[in-house]
Amino acid sequence: MSYDNYKAFERSMLDPQFDVRNSLELLAQTHPDSLYETIKNVMHTANIDSDVDRVQLTERMFEVVSLRHQEQRVAKPLYLRLLLAYGPVLNPDQLKKLMGEEEGVFKFDVADLNQSFEGMYMHPALAISLNARHSVNGESVGYICKRLWGWYALEDHLARQVGRCENPAVVGALLEHEPFALMARNFTLQRAVLEDPRVLAHVITHKAYKTSDAFRVLSAGIRTPDPALFQAALDAVSGWSRDESTYYMQHASAQVMCVLLNKDFRSATGVTKERVAIADAIFSEIGNGARKGREQHLSPVGMSR
Repeated sequence: MSYDNYKAFERSMLDPQFDVRNSLELLAQTHPDSLYETIKNVMHTANIDSDVDRVQLTERMFEVVSLRHQEQRVAKPLYLRLLLAYGPVLNPDQLKKLMGEEEGVFKFDVADLNQSFEGMYMHPALAISLNARHSVNGESVGYICKRLWGWYALEDHLARQVGRCENPAVVGALLEHEPFALMARNFTLQRAVLEDPRVLAHVITHKAYKTSDAFRVLSAGIRTPDPALFQAALDAVSGWSRDESTYYMQHASAQVMCVLLNKDFRSATGVTKERVAIADAIFSEIGNGARKGREQHLSPVGMSR
């Protein structure tokens, strides 16, 4: 596509009197191998021009691409790349029209995706960004996750990104999908994200966290304004200590909690101070109980001292 033709396509996409057929005819002058770059360049105008409505431009872009797909078939990797790169800006209902099982323009099968993209975990189609500079719809990210769940490459991609995500709405939407939440048990989330009530509730429900980082879950629970969520966090984390496989590990984990509580919250006041005292008492009880259990277990063989 020549520069003049590209600018004509760009103007058609931004024109208040948008005509999808006119934009499609201009886009048709682009070589299929350059289609993504052409679209990406037009979409970039929303990053550099604050007057451009990103959601509206995204809607128009998918309208043009969908029409092209119906008439000429857009390559699967390209369509996936567009859905992952720009789909999160749309709302879930709009995404259903594009990729829904029944009404979706783009038909695909997860088993086919695994076969087509086998071993291609860094394929450019995997361009979804959970930390996009522009706002994304958390529910839409969750919908994409659910709709494409089972595509191993995407699962791996999301797993590597969610720990760096700074958007609580996005992480919360992902954790609503139970298979993802169960897979997320070993993730370390950003502190600000973990302290979001919706995210914290999911983490507690699915134990979606490293046990070794359990204090961060407890800390988030202490800081939450919701008393019930604090109690749930305390019950969950104290339960993790009690579930340790040996008395030694139970004692050690409880002792670490007490040390960290008194270190990180030494200047606490009001409700926070009261919660710290409650948590400290519970973990002290767990630690003392584990120490006594260990002594009783070892004393018959003369090893209590």
